[in-house]
Amino acid sequence: MPLTTEPEKFRMRRPPKLNGERPNPMYGVWETILLHAKARDVQKELGPGIWDEYYKFAFVRNPWDLQVSMYHFILREPEAPKHREVKALGSFEKFVDWVVATDDPYPKGITKLQSEMVTDTEGGLLVDFVGRYETLAADFAHVAETIQIDAELPHLNRSSHRDYRCYYTPHTKDLVAEHFRTDIESFGYCFDGIRTDAKVTAVGAVFEARNTEELAARYDEWAAKYEEDMGDHGGPREAVEALIRYAGRDARILDAGCGTGINGTLLAERGYVDLEGLDLSAGMLREAQKKGCYKALRRESLGDRLSFASGTFDAVVVVGVFARAHAPSRSLYELVRVTKPGGFIVFTLRPEFHVATDFQSTMTELATAGRWRHVETSAPFDGRYREFPGINLQVWVYQVVANE
Repeated sequence: MPLTTEPEKFRMRRPPKLNGERPNPMYGVWETILLHAKARDVQKELGPGIWDEYYKFAFVRNPWDLQVSMYHFILREPEAPKHREVKALGSFEKFVDWVVATDDPYPKGITKLQSEMVTDTEGGLLVDFVGRYETLAADFAHVAETIQIDAELPHLNRSSHRDYRCYYTPHTKDLVAEHFRTDIESFGYCFDGIRTDAKVTAVGAVFEARNTEELAARYDEWAAKYEEDMGDHGGPREAVEALIRYAGRDARILDAGCGTGINGTLLAERGYVDLEGLDLSAGMLREAQKKGCYKALRRESLGDRLSFASGTFDAVVVVGVFARAHAPSRSLYELVRVTKPGGFIVFTLRPEFHVATDFQSTMTELATAGRWRHVETSAPFDGRYREFPGINLQVWVYQVVANE
């Protein structure tokens, strides 16, 4: 159900509408800013308690397309700020020149760079998800699924104009490319739309997989270049540091969702030799085999019944696997089963994913049932996702109490 009034806990400080019986001009200024408030300003107003507790998302648009849309919006709204000024320019080409030369060209508090709306003062991403206008329906469906609501997005403020590319000359095309470079690079755009280079396509593809077979196939295709594209994203170093606090070098360890073997390599460097791995992708397992640090590798899928006997491992490590379109929360039950009582399970998870999905309830259910106990949760840290800067993760550690 849509909210028609502002929830009390999100209510922000504001000036009064009236000074005595006269309108308060500061209220109009405040209201204009609120319409397009920056994430950093909302974070400051709400405070860390409320801000950190909730899922935050935003949508961005191709900067070349955005200039055309903004131009037509301002022209068709006689009451819009800047209307007379923009109308007097007489052409879209002059509008682009004016936008570049003007500190505050857009109405209602909209910043020139979309990245300013969603980042802190040092450029770190403050929201949990950034969708694109070009894939609005799919990205909004992802948001709705993440926060577990049934909702559709109506299309308001429609504008009628030709394809945005028709409006550009070589001069204005290059001008937008240079002036909006930060947005173009940060959000993966090019003049003709969304960048389709192999790296961006591969990263997006695995998070849009519709089933485990499709996910495995996409990782198979990507396996040979995976580490080159992604580095040590997902927190392997942090997870390994947590694991070695609880498991000795003689421990038998399962690397669940081992991928190309980054975790195994890090553990082997610390003197751990009794390592086994599983992954749903044969291609990723071939890359892991080349590392030479696993005693055994199996092609299995988290979420299914695993082939290991109950109580096989002293510890389990899971890095970068509990994410959208990847391993479901029910995987935790199987990981508990294959771990010895007294053994440890260490995994990474995005803070907002933990809250917004059923991971939180599954983790609580296992604790309430006496299957495991919580040992520690790290502070959020940068997940080092090159294509998606600003994604934070946490390392969770649980000790198994009863595996059956």
